[in-house]
Amino acid sequence: MITSAGQEIIRYTPPEVRDTAALPNPATEPSAPKDTSSNDELYITGLHLEQYKHATRYPETYWEEALERDPLDSRCNTALGLLKLKRGQFPEAETHLRRAIQRET
Repeated sequence: MITSAGQEIIRYTPPEVRDTAALPNPATEPSAPKDTSSNDELYITGLHLEQYKHATRYPETYWEEALERDPLDSRCNTALGLLKLKRGQFPEAETHLRRAIQRET
């Protein structure tokens, strides 16, 4: 757009068209908890699932698998304790949170 004196007031440049081939691959399901090799991976996968609300996987199954392998894993006990607390499952939350404290002290 220009004024009557020929001075440019505003300019518009259409955006470049993105190449759709450059788009990232769609997300895939994580491995099943039993097929996950380490507690670290189970914990991180659970956090990811909790944050992004996966349609077919639940974080607690990953944290519970980690606790079957190491019942005092403080990260997974804390995560499960907080999840149970949010759901109003107070006795279960207390159990997990106390186990987390036990490992850390």
